[in-house]
Amino acid sequence: MPLFIINKPKDISSNNYLTQIKREIGTKKAGHSGTLDPFATGLLVIATDGETKLLSRFLETTKVYTGKILFGKTTDTLDTEGEVTEEKDVEITKLMIEEQIQLKFTGIIEQTPPIYSAIKVDGKRSYDLAREGKEVEHKPVKRTIFSFKVKETSEKNVFSFEVKVSSGTYIRSLAYDLGQALNVPSMLIELTRTKVGLLSLENVVGEYTEVSILDALNLQTIDVREDTMKWLLDGKEFNFKSHLEEFIAKFESDEVIVKQTGENKFKIRKRIN
Repeated sequence: MPLFIINKPKDISSNNYLTQIKREIGTKKAGHSGTLDPFATGLLVIATDGETKLLSRFLETTKVYTGKILFGKTTDTLDTEGEVTEEKDVEITKLMIEEQIQLKFTGIIEQTPPIYSAIKVDGKRSYDLAREGKEVEHKPVKRTIFSFKVKETSEKNVFSFEVKVSSGTYIRSLAYDLGQALNVPSMLIELTRTKVGLLSLENVVGEYTEVSILDALNLQTIDVREDTMKWLLDGKEFNFKSHLEEFIAKFESDEVIVKQTGENKFKIRKRIN
């Protein structure tokens, strides 16, 4: 079965919405490209049945988010879902924010995952431990900010943004850390994921939209010999010098996705034709 892209609505978990979509698609097995918080909206990539093994490609790729940050208030969840923990009157300008972005939020950064996150601690979800009132400490992780743009809005101390980041970046932490750099409380009040790798929210039509695996993965096609194709179709490794970790091997009408298994060693991952 193909891949699908969906636009997760607000106030529902990614897994609960996935369950709904599975019924619409008519499949029992499906996975998605990375959790969005219930208050967030936006792009989820869904793989079904045998395609779920391809999800790692989308979990590891870059993401683009848009949203709004409020300066002058924060909560224990760093978004609108939590209890207010700090609030004060502030005056923040676009120039002040851009200066801090240039200084501290460009390229490789370190950030601490929020306690209300899906990361596991001793086998339990961090947000479950936090709700139980237990202390949760996370080690800083390195992430990459490829671009970070902000715009003024009509609301005082509220700025819209668009950010392109590496996989695993916590946007709530990013919004909070930006406020800390300005010595003010801050929180995320809106969030939408607009891109996952090459896939875009703009391409979602209706509840879900089917997409081509080849278009989604953007793999290079390499012509191989007949004996190499037979070797691949038999599930055997073959030696091939290439800088690519994954590509499409083609002989006449036969096409297969192959993946690197070792130095200059490749094996079939999926047959296309």
